[in-house]
Amino acid sequence: MKPKTLISVIMPCYNAGKYVGGAIESILGQSLQNFELIIINDGSKDNSHQEIFRYKDNRIKYIPFSKNIGNYPARNAGISIAEGKYICVMDADDIAYENRLQLQYDYLESNPRTGAIGGQGKIINNNGELTGKLTNPVVPFRQLQVLLLMNNFVAHPTFMIRASLVRKYQLRYDENYFYASDFDFISRCCTLFPVQNIDHELIQYRHHSQQISSKHHAMQVEYADRIRLSQLKFHNFELSNEEKRIYLQLMKRMAFSSKEELTEGLNLLNKLMKQNLRLRAFNQKFLFGFFDYVLAIAQEKMIVGNVS
Repeated sequence: MKPKTLISVIMPCYNAGKYVGGAIESILGQSLQNFELIIINDGSKDNSHQEIFRYKDNRIKYIPFSKNIGNYPARNAGISIAEGKYICVMDADDIAYENRLQLQYDYLESNPRTGAIGGQGKIINNNGELTGKLTNPVVPFRQLQVLLLMNNFVAHPTFMIRASLVRKYQLRYDENYFYASDFDFISRCCTLFPVQNIDHELIQYRHHSQQISSKHHAMQVEYADRIRLSQLKFHNFELSNEEKRIYLQLMKRMAFSSKEELTEGLNLLNKLMKQNLRLRAFNQKFLFGFFDYVLAIAQEKMIVGNVS
């Protein structure tokens, strides 16, 4: 009898022929060998198909699309056929460290209350040269929930989630968010079950000009703003349109144009704290500390900008 697949690794690929071989080899060479690798060729126009086809391994499931359907629809296609106990995100231009799957599997097996995890990594360039670190806060879940109001502090390329929860909550990437749907996906996860970052380097994350985040930064910010506001709406916080503008300015750490506007920001944060006492959406202590940090940044930018 065939043993149950432990991990489904989902790897969309679009014009990543230069890198996809390295990504595939990094999964095939994992210390934990009970997995399936679902590769979705999302209508690539380069040599991705030929590169993928070089690998003959019965754990590889290959889905070639004749047309480009998009990153998040491709991920959803992978989720729909995943058979593993856990679902693991992998990008076609990244490199997984040899013990990535084992580390994440062991953590989730030992922490049954945790629904999903991310981790740390190193950043590499087009040539595979190390250029920096991919760091994410290793903090209690309720604190991470608050931090996600500002940004996605769970690196999506390091994400692993329980397949049982994906099925239970019918989780899919929202295809209406053409950019930043991973931020939305992880934010929604955090409303349903605990999510954690682990203090282990899991991947080499490749940063280059062809990535969505590099090519369409302005659009990504716009979609991320929608997600930031949708988080508040989900928890029934009430803001006027002007307060929404100020809130986004605070969350993006943008400078205010006047002391009066800074005061409006302070008043807004106090209003949100009072609403949270009633709604109990977030841990009040962590929310206070976070808002204090956000306000300190805004005040510092006022001083640096010498705005009167």
